[in-house]
Amino acid sequence: MGAKRAVVLIILIVAVIIGFCSYRRSSRNAVDKILSEKQLVSILICGGNKFNDNKHRFNCVLTINTETKRAGIVFLPPNFAIDIDDDGNAVKLEDVDVRDFSDMSRAFYKSFKIKPQFYAVFYAPDARKITNIVEGIDIFLPESSAAVHSSVYGMNYLDGEKIMNFINMNDSIYSKYDRLQDIFLTLFEKREMYMKFMNKYTANEIRKSIVTNLQNNEIISIADILSSCEELNCINLPGRVSDDGMFSADEISFKMYEDTFLRWLIVKEKNAPNIRVKILNATDIPGLAKRVRSALMREGISVIEFGTHQMNNLEESVIISNKGNNNDIKLVSELTGIKKVYHSVDSTQVYDLTILVGKDMVK
Repeated sequence: MGAKRAVVLIILIVAVIIGFCSYRRSSRNAVDKILSEKQLVSILICGGNKFNDNKHRFNCVLTINTETKRAGIVFLPPNFAIDIDDDGNAVKLEDVDVRDFSDMSRAFYKSFKIKPQFYAVFYAPDARKITNIVEGIDIFLPESSAAVHSSVYGMNYLDGEKIMNFINMNDSIYSKYDRLQDIFLTLFEKREMYMKFMNKYTANEIRKSIVTNLQNNEIISIADILSSCEELNCINLPGRVSDDGMFSADEISFKMYEDTFLRWLIVKEKNAPNIRVKILNATDIPGLAKRVRSALMREGISVIEFGTHQMNNLEESVIISNKGNNNDIKLVSELTGIKKVYHSVDSTQVYDLTILVGKDMVK
């Protein structure tokens, strides 16, 4: 009888310990601790269309600096060379198991000076589910994309299934990264609207779907601090491919990354505008594109092309973001008074923004 009581007592003690540990895990908030130490909050986001032994072709790192109120996303190519064992023998990122996250984080810092504390793994069904939870996303579709999706040129509502079709309309990983930038920039642009969905229920649904080391309250904290940011910048990590097919940043490309992204993220300073713009008159009123070009050039904006768009009856002018820099959009919007902004990232183009001039510019 005494032995049975001892066994029951041991079971109760173990249950209490497990419950206490579970409570500690669920109630912790490592994000708050990181912020109290004035560090950057950084998350590795990876995934693919289907499960592949915890290895992923899609990888990016989201970093938030609450001191500068800036957030940045670095997209990493699948063949990015990562020295996971710190022994001088690099492997391709797409061949690394995400369960080696601590080693990945250390190797990332060694390569591009950002060390993620968290990770989140998404697959196609997760992206569909989360898109539907936030009731879809309004995405700008240019002529080529609209034709593929049997949609109209301009803004289109995309549910979870259509979002996945949008991302996967081209097999190139860089094309997929462009489409993901469209989505991230659109969500950031309309963050006040989407924050209404960010509650305990949504965080729990997200965490049930994905593989992550984030707790529910940490997901909410990250959403909160991201929504309070004023600028978002997305880039593909610059570098070159060596003869063995490995992608890495040489001295020149790292300097470019450091000057255009890392310093911007960390140091709160205003840089001289280095924005390249394409301006198209989308009305039948002559001279409007030239008028906008003159106004922007006076402010130091580089207008590399201007002309006429195939549309000739656009009422309200539009800024289309062709690169992932939210700050460029804000500046040109302030200079022109154009409030309507769409995102259609194309990393193959030399210009950062396209302006479609509407009839409102006659005023």
